[in-house]
Amino acid sequence: MNYENINDEKLAKMSKTDDVACEVLIARFKGTVISLARKYYLQGGEIDDLISEGMIGLYRAAMSYQEEKNATFFTFAYICISRQLYSAIRSSLSNKNIPLNQSQPIYQHEELSGGVQPEELFIYKEAEAKLMGKLRECLSAFEYQVLTDYINGLAYQEISVKYDCPFKKVDNALSRAKKKVGNILKK
Repeated sequence: MNYENINDEKLAKMSKTDDVACEVLIARFKGTVISLARKYYLQGGEIDDLISEGMIGLYRAAMSYQEEKNATFFTFAYICISRQLYSAIRSSLSNKNIPLNQSQPIYQHEELSGGVQPEELFIYKEAEAKLMGKLRECLSAFEYQVLTDYINGLAYQEISVKYDCPFKKVDNALSRAKKKVGNILKK
């Protein structure tokens, strides 16, 4: 049987029982799947992952197409492929995948790749604890809070909002704290 001369709608109907018809239909729409997949970005994945998801959508379209619904197979397949891609993207962005999406290969961590030895890390942590102890003694409570927030990456404006105080007060506290830290480090 020559499947190339059969239209998409008949192939979709045949593909429910005929594997060759299903393969021909999937081969016809592979370009459509690839072009749709290229429009999207899958966090933690590659274009091949999106193409695979699109092919799943195409297969589902072939298996569930009903010619009686008066829609062309192309339209139905386009919708099924798009929905499958949206579903994959939505799933990759869900909170349950955050650890997986933000993970890094184990060999990229310095502690495990030979960059920092455990004893060096211990000495660093010990020195940091001593410095923070001295800072608690030398700085006022507000200066210490502002300095730790600044070290943790907050901007001046964010700190002033956090403590509900003027920007200038944060700026002055950080200036005093930096001077005191400089004096501590000189000793």
